[in-house]
Amino acid sequence: MLRGTANVTKVNIASSPIGRFIRDRVLVRLFNLAGIQRWTTYTTSQLWVSYRKGPLGGRGAKPRPGDRLSDRTVVRADGGTTRLHAELGGHWALLAPHAGANELETVARQRLGDRLGILRHQDEQTMLVRPDAHLAWRGSDTAGLERWLDGALERGQVSR
Repeated sequence: MLRGTANVTKVNIASSPIGRFIRDRVLVRLFNLAGIQRWTTYTTSQLWVSYRKGPLGGRGAKPRPGDRLSDRTVVRADGGTTRLHAELGGHWALLAPHAGANELETVARQRLGDRLGILRHQDEQTMLVRPDAHLAWRGSDTAGLERWLDGALERGQVSR
């Protein structure tokens, strides 16, 4: 991402006659093509980024830890429906089934405090979602969630 930003900046501030010609006569026409516009939007949106292979990533059924979750309908504690991405806003979310998951909620709340929202969804597994909408952890094992959060907090990859 940084490399791409640096390259775009160099093109935008081109001061040589050749640089200005390429920017103004070639790139403008190229970026007016629909296919190039779609590719640019996809690339710069970074919605395709996955952290599966990083320290917070994981294996298992899709979506896997590290994958970005698609927006979906969820239910707030007051019973109102909302969208997952609208509820994140810099906060973590614990997506829990409509029944159960009380112990998981307690563990997550103890470690993440007010930065955690509890939401209900149709899935049978509980999912911890990072503020950037990537799946951090999924499962039903309280000890597994404790280990994951403690490890992430210890590595400084989760801020309280």
